[in-house]
This record gives sequence, C-alpha cells and structure tokens, in this order.
Amino acid sequence: MHRLSLRSAAPPLPRFILLLLLLVLLGGMMAVNAQSPERAPQTYTIHAGAAGPGNVRLLTFYPANVQVHRGDTIVWQVHDFHNMRFDTEPLPLFVEAEVEGQTALTLNADILFPNVEDGAAFQGSEINTGAPVDENAIIDGPDSVWTFSVVMDAPPGTYVYLCDIHPGMIGTITIVDDSIAVPDPQTVAADATEQMQRDIYNGFLMSHEIEQHQHPNPQPPAEGEARVLTGLQRGGISVDRFFPEVTVIRAGQSVTWATPVDGNVPHSVTWPYQPREEFFKFQTSNDGMNLLVVDSVLLIPTVENGGDWSGEGFLHSGVLLPGDTFTARFPEPGVYPFMDIFERGMTGVVVVLAEE
Repeated sequence: MHRLSLRSAAPPLPRFILLLLLLVLLGGMMAVNAQSPERAPQTYTIHAGAAGPGNVRLLTFYPANVQVHRGDTIVWQVHDFHNMRFDTEPLPLFVEAEVEGQTALTLNADILFPNVEDGAAFQGSEINTGAPVDENAIIDGPDSVWTFSVVMDAPPGTYVYLCDIHPGMIGTITIVDDSIAVPDPQTVAADATEQMQRDIYNGFLMSHEIEQHQHPNPQPPAEGEARVLTGLQRGGISVDRFFPEVTVIRAGQSVTWATPVDGNVPHSVTWPYQPREEFFKFQTSNDGMNLLVVDSVLLIPTVENGGDWSGEGFLHSGVLLPGDTFTARFPEPGVYPFMDIFERGMTGVVVVLAEE
C-alpha cells in the first residue's frame, strides 16, 4: 500500500527569484511609508524697466509674464521711476492736497509709497510696492537699482499688476498647482535678459531709421517751420532724444516740437537748464504726510504757443503729453539750446541764421 504525501510535488523556487520578490515587497513598503520632501520655495527676479546707451529706455516688465508656485518669492529690480501695484486700472498720477495751508498738486501718495513692507505676503489683495523714493528725494539715475519683494501666497490663478506712472506697463504672475512644472528662476532670468537686449537693440534701430531721413548738414526750411520729434516710442521701447538734435532755421521762422501720439512718457522743451529736483520737492501736508509736491511752474508755459522767444528769460513749454505740440518763433539770430526737464541727457539746439 502506498502512502499519499501531503507535500507539493512542485520544485522549489530558485533563490534569486525569492530574493527579487523580497526586494519588490520591501520597495513597495518603502514607497507607502516614505514621505515626499516639500518643494523648496524659489525666488524669481522681474526687471521693472531697463535702459541702454543712446537714451534707449524700456518701459516693460522682464519677463512680462511669469509662472510660479505658491510660496515662491518675486523680487522686482527697478531700474527707473516705477511702482508695481496689483490691479487692472491705473490710479490718477496727480492729486490735490493741502500743504502748508494751500492747495498743492502732489504725486499721488497711493502710488508713491508702499502699503506693505518689503518681503510681505501677497494673498490676493491689492499690494503697492511704492516708487523708488526716500524721505527727501527720488531715487533714480542710470546706475540706480531699487528692489522690492513679495511672497506669492495666494490660491492658483493669474494676478495682474501695473505701473501707475507709465500707463500700459503691465505684468502678470500666474500661480500654478505644485503638481505643474514651471521654468526655473535661472531659465526665466536668462530669457528676460535676452529679451531686454533685443529691445535695446530695437531702440537703436528705431533711432537709426529716423536718422537716415535727416540731412547730415542741417539746412533751414525753404518756408514755414521746422519740426522736431520730442522722443520716440514704439510699444514699451522709448528713445529719449530729440529728432533732430540740431535744428537750423532763419530768423523769423518757427520750430514745432511734437510728442509721439502713442507714447506714455511726458516731455518738455525747457531752457536754461533746470534740475528736475527744483520742480519736485517733498513737503509735509496739513495732516502730517510727507508728500511730493509738484511746482506749478512746471505746468505753465512761459511762452505762448506760437509766440516769440529771443533767448532771454525762461523758456518752458509746460508738460507735453502724448500727442501735444509746442511752437516757438525765433526772431533773432543765435544759438538756442534746450532740454527735456523729465529725461536726463535729452538735449537739443536751435541754430537761427540771419534772414537772407
């Protein structure tokens, strides 16, 4: 009689397969029990404007659009007189206030001064960085860089901000879910730098395009008036120069300065030289606020549009906004320099020859 065996007749598994199964089992347990490390917050830099040789000025944010995760930091590097405020509509740049017992025109304090501390958290409400000023002066110039940062601590979405000082200068920051990959700060910075360099070069091309149509040896117009373009702007690229910088006319003829219709930069025709700081001074309002007061002289032309200027006294066109023109007639031969009080280094000259 044969006994039935209770043991399986199947051959034993090879040892290497048992080891492999053990490793798979342990790996699965580790995957279940492991905790994924938290994503480290990143810091992204946005350039607010930029400048290049030849008085090329960029009125754009670089990059204009950036994607980040919640908790990342945005640092604006401000290369000109700009503010950054989360909103879709600009505030009025100038408002009236009571200063030293009189009504004065001031730069809007809601634009000029921040409403949060540097490094504050943006949680979806309105934040204004303010503009680069200290207690007594505007901080700007070719070598000045002012910074302001915020931590983007808001739900996923696209948030619009703008510069109130230069209408049309708009940027967006999009906060995405942590599961969505975004470009790293180094890539964003490299792309922004490349775009800035490209726009500065385009500014040179804009100047060159105008200069090609200018006579190398300026001559007075046969009749009528000479015209001078007060600055040049296309999109966010501004060239702060007079075109032409040397204008030749004969005694009794006129010069008309015209600002670009599609620009967002104010200009002036002024002589003799006046430091801009003479027209913008900090004063204390009746309620104790430190305000930037605009001298009313800046707004009022000293020569009637189309009137004569003999070179004596103060020549000032008032503020020339986009599309504005200013005309002055020069009855006497001579050399008449002029400048733009708003833009450093923007100068020109009218050479008046004797009548034929």
